Order: sequence, then C-alpha cells, then structure tokens
Amino acid sequence: MPSSLHEVLVALFRSRPAFAADVLACDDIPVEPFTEARLRSECFSVLQPTERRADATIELLNDHNEPGLAVIVEVQLRPDPKKRTTWPTYVCRLYEDVGCPIALLVLCADDTTARWAATPIPLGPPGSQITPIPIGPRHIPRLTSATDPAASPEMATLSAITHGSRPGGYDVIDTMDIVFSRTDPTLARDYTEFVLGLLKTHARTYLEKLMATMTHEYHSEFTEKFVRKGLAKGKAEGEATGLAKGKAESVLQIIDARDIPTDARHRHQILSCTDPDRLSTWLRRALDATTIDEILTD
Repeated sequence: MPSSLHEVLVALFRSRPAFAADVLACDDIPVEPFTEARLRSECFSVLQPTERRADATIELLNDHNEPGLAVIVEVQLRPDPKKRTTWPTYVCRLYEDVGCPIALLVLCADDTTARWAATPIPLGPPGSQITPIPIGPRHIPRLTSATDPAASPEMATLSAITHGSRPGGYDVIDTMDIVFSRTDPTLARDYTEFVLGLLKTHARTYLEKLMATMTHEYHSEFTEKFVRKGLAKGKAEGEATGLAKGKAESVLQIIDARDIPTDARHRHQILSCTDPDRLSTWLRRALDATTIDEILTD
C-alpha cells in the first residue's frame, strides 16, 4: 500500500488513467474528447546505460483508437534542476513513439514548486521550448459537494490530501466520504488509507471517527481490514498471548475511534484479558455499541 505523498499521487493515475484529463482541467487545459485512457511504459531510455523513467505515461485514445493526446505525469515534491534536462528527453522520446501532441503534467506538492515548474525549458533558437503544465495546491478544487462534476473518487482523494488538514478541511473529508460511498468498497477503502497516511493528526482523527460510524458499506471494509491488521500484529508477537494482545488493541482502537468514553479501569480490563473468545465478542460489540458497558457486560 503506498504511503508517501509521491507514491500515493502516482497510484491515483495508475488506478484510473483518465484522471490525467481531470487534472489537466484544473488548469483549464483543453482536452479533446477521448474514448479510452490507457497506461503505457514510463521508460524513455534509448541506448544510454542510465534509465530514464517518468512517474506515469498515459494515452488518451480517439474514435479511431489512436492516441489523440499523450500525458507524461511527473510528481514533484520540490524543485529539482536536473528535471529540466530529463523532461525534454521524456517529451521527445514519447513524441517519437506516438506522434501526437504531448502534455507534460507536473503535479506539485506546493505552490512554490509549481511556480518553479512553470518556467518554459528552452531547447535552442529560434524559440524552441517545452512548457510544463504545473498543478499545485491552488489548482486543486476544494470539493465540498459530492454533486460537483469534478468529484470523481480520485479527485476527492486528491482534494482531501490537499485541503483536508487546512481550515474547513472537514467539509472536504465529508464530501470524500460521500463520494466513496458510491464507489467500489475495496477501492474506497484503499483510497481512505492513502488519505489517512497523509493527513495531519487532527484531520486523521476526524476521518477515523467518520469510518467508525459504519454509515456506508466501505466503512465496514475499512474497519475489517483495520481489525485484521491488529490481529496480524498480535499473531506475530506470539500465538495465544500475541493473539489476545492484538485483539485487545483492536478493541481499544475501535472504541477510541468511535469516541466511546472509558476510564483506566476499563482499559486495564481489556488489555489484561487473555481469553481470545471473549476479546472477539468485545470486538464485535465495539462496532455497534454506544457505551463501554454494552461492550464489556456479559
């Protein structure tokens, strides 16, 4: 599962290649209608021993099943002068392969990097140059309505990553939750993990509590995986004792995420329990209960 910002952003394009057209639209870049978007090799090496590889390369196919536009996607976390020599290589090699217009889309972690990436790259007289298309946080829509035409699962993910930890970000997270409720539950679960790993603490806690409400089907997928991780951790620490510890930690994590009041006595009772069957019962109850007594009372 991707964890870093760079890996997560690249994964969104690889999950749905047509997302490249959505992101180009953030900067009002016109894209001709296309029938299919598909990934192609990101490698642009020729005979040099040094491999040159973009983060993602996407073809948007026209009605004749031919590339009408090819998009090179580069995720840029900070300015890197070396990219101004490698990016022209990507563009020229791809143009040689597909023979259609090329868009060099640079998704930037901050607006300072976006301003740096916006500078055209001169190739020589009489004015030949390559102009990247930088997309920074200011370009990413702050989605607060699931009916927004831009509210695809990928854009909702990108919007939450970009704006979810900022003032008013909970509205963006709520919108993402609604969009995900209409999406394949497994995909929604995976995208939620992407976002959780990149939000600041207060926003991450808000999203975890939202998952614990079990309002939508994908919440169950997410919570079940969350529980399985706890069990796997426990097993790794040693069969019976480890299994009990893993289950106990899962019980407490769900209780905390659902904001069920507890005191030190309750937490000690859970953590000191060594009966896997009883812990399994508490684990099931924790998903629906509203008080700690509903969970622990036999």
